[in-house]
Amino acid sequence: MTALEIHFGKNSTWTLPSDRRFASTPRSAAVIEDWREAVNTALSSPLDFPSLDQALVPGDQLVLAVDPATPALIDVVSATAEWFCERGTVEANIRIVLAGDGQWSCEELAERINQRCGLTVVVERHDLDDSERLAYVAANEASDPIYLNRSLVDADVVIPISAARPRGSVDYFGPFGIFPLLSNRETRGKFHSLPSLEDSHCHAKLTGWADQAAWWVGVLVGIQVIPAGDDRASGIFAGQLESLEAVAQATLAQQWNETLADSPLVVAVIDGPPQSQSWLSVARALATAQGHVAPGGAIVLVTQLSQSVGSGLGRLRDPHQTPESIAKKLAQDASDDALAAAVLLQATSNYHVYLISSLRSDTVESLGMGAIADGGQLTRLMEQFPSCTIIEAVQHHGIPA
Repeated sequence: MTALEIHFGKNSTWTLPSDRRFASTPRSAAVIEDWREAVNTALSSPLDFPSLDQALVPGDQLVLAVDPATPALIDVVSATAEWFCERGTVEANIRIVLAGDGQWSCEELAERINQRCGLTVVVERHDLDDSERLAYVAANEASDPIYLNRSLVDADVVIPISAARPRGSVDYFGPFGIFPLLSNRETRGKFHSLPSLEDSHCHAKLTGWADQAAWWVGVLVGIQVIPAGDDRASGIFAGQLESLEAVAQATLAQQWNETLADSPLVVAVIDGPPQSQSWLSVARALATAQGHVAPGGAIVLVTQLSQSVGSGLGRLRDPHQTPESIAKKLAQDASDDALAAAVLLQATSNYHVYLISSLRSDTVESLGMGAIADGGQLTRLMEQFPSCTIIEAVQHHGIPA
C-alpha cells in the first residue's frame, strides 16, 4: 500500500494507506516569498493601466476592499499598503474594508498589518445588516438598487483585493470581488440563490450587475492573487477589469485545471487558515466535488470548519418539509449559510456526503451528512471503493464544464 498524505486546514495532515486513487493537485508553481517585490512589480506595471500610485493625488482617501478568502492575506494587504505609503499616501488615509465572511477580527488584522510593515491603518469589518454603514449608489439596468459599504462610496480611490477563482466557481461574479460581498443582505441573497447561479443566463446577468456596481463606485483597477494552496500564492496581478480577468483565468487554467474521470469517491480538501474554513468555502467545494463524482457515489469534505449552523442550514433539519419545498425556501433565503444549505441539499439528494470538521458529530449528522472523526475512519471508507479522486485546495477549483 502506498502512503497518502492529505493536508487540510492550517498545519493539519493525515497519513492514509491507499494505492487506489487519482490525485488532483495544483501543478508545480513558484510560491511568492518576497511580497514587497511581487507587489511592486504588479502595482508598478499593472495591466492596461499606469502605475497605481498615479491614480491618487495628495490627500486622497484610499480604500482596499478585501475578500477574506484571499491567500496570504496579511502579506498582500501589508505590502500593498506599504507600497502606497512609500509613494506618498499618508497611512491615515488608508482604510481596509474586509468582507464579512471569515474569522479575522478588525483588531487582529490591524495588529498583524502593523507587525508586518509598521503601518497603523484602520480596518473595518463590513456588516451586511448595518444600514448606517451602507450607501445607495445607483440602480442597475433592471432598476435593482445598488448598495455598497459607505466607506467605499466615500473614498476617492477603491482597489479590490481578492483571490482569483475560475469562472466555473459556483459564485464567480468577475475579478473585482466587491459586489455582492460588500453590499446589503438582500442583494447578497439574490446573488447566492442556487437556481440563479445554475442558470447560465441568470448568472451572466448577476455578473453584469456586479460589473455595474464596480463601475458606479469608481473602481478602475483591481488586484487578484493566484492561489498556490495552503494559504500561499504563486502570483499577483493588477489591472483593468477585462485584462485582469483574462490573465488571471489563463494562469488559473495553467496551474489548476485537471482532467479527471468521474470517481465513485471524491475526497475534497479545503486547506488554509480559519478564514478559509467557512460555509461559503464548503458551498464552493461541494459544488466542485459534484462535478467529479460518479452517479450514486460519495463525497468527503475535509475541513477544519467550526462556524456554527445558521438559519439557512437549519432548514435542512425540518422533517416536515420535502427537499423540494426546502429548496424553494432556500432560493429566497438571504442568510449567511443559505447557499451552503442549498448546495448541501442538492448533494445529499444524489450522493452520500461525509464531513470532517471541528463541529460536533450530531450537528453534522443533523444536516444529512456522515461525520468522520479521524484518519482511520476515512481509510476504512476509502477501502470500500475501487478508486478515489482527491481534490486538494478544492475551494480554488471550479465546476467542470
